[in-house]
Amino acid sequence: MESVNITELMAETAQDAVHFAQGQQQTLDFSLESIASVQTLLDELRDTSLGEKDTFTLSYMFGAYLGELFIQHFGGHWFYQDQQGDEPPQTFVVRDPYRYAFPSIIFHYLNKDEQYTLIDYFEKIKQQHQ
Repeated sequence: MESVNITELMAETAQDAVHFAQGQQQTLDFSLESIASVQTLLDELRDTSLGEKDTFTLSYMFGAYLGELFIQHFGGHWFYQDQQGDEPPQTFVVRDPYRYAFPSIIFHYLNKDEQYTLIDYFEKIKQQHQ
């Protein structure tokens, strides 16, 4: 997948997250403060019975939003990696020397595999880029 295509796709998918949040009476405006709204939405979704397809879709959508937010505030670019061995294809935001797999982070959070919050995660990111 070319970087232009993944860049456009992720920007469009981030807008899907904005529209989804509006339907849940949350505002996502790509500010760092909006991370708390994403956290609230994910906490509500985490407490529901999501199917695998819904979990994947929501992970990709909110991962795109967080990635676009990251790029706007810290720089970087999208990178798509094809399947590597047992690892499925992944989409990252790259800002050297770091790579952030926002869709994967959301997926694991929704599946209750991760206990840290997005707010905590972004605090660590901010420290890395100050």
